[in-house]
Amino acid sequence: MSLFRLCPPPLLVWIDFFIPGVSVVGGFSICSSPRLLEQERMIELAVKYTNHPPALWIHNQCTLDSEVAVRVGGEFFFDPEPSDVSRNLVLIAGGVGINPLLSILRHSADLHRERANKGSGYEIGTIKLFYSAKNTSELLFKVRGRCMFHSLL
Repeated sequence: MSLFRLCPPPLLVWIDFFIPGVSVVGGFSICSSPRLLEQERMIELAVKYTNHPPALWIHNQCTLDSEVAVRVGGEFFFDPEPSDVSRNLVLIAGGVGINPLLSILRHSADLHRERANKGSGYEIGTIKLFYSAKNTSELLFKVRGRCMFHSLL
């Protein structure tokens, strides 16, 4: 699996790639925090290496100057207002289903840091993540995730 950064139009949860010369549409979940989009105009996608033509193209042919058409959307998000009541989160994922939940975890970490630095803002409740995969080689973000999770403590 590789991590890719894109400069997208405004979006919510997923992005479809329409790649020139590839007849199959590639749909990928966003795994970055909304803050990355706001501050750097980029998103991160975790694209697993598979035989799916769009994933193969991303891993083997995509370069910095490659152009694709995209369609974005989705309505699965966590975006509390600073004055909202604190809520606990239980996030459950399997395999690559971690991607949108990783986006929520990163956003929660950003909100936590903002409150710690400013003394105001949304107060994050307890977050529990339940994540499984077929085997340990299928667990995404093993090292990266541990580091991010510790930043929430």
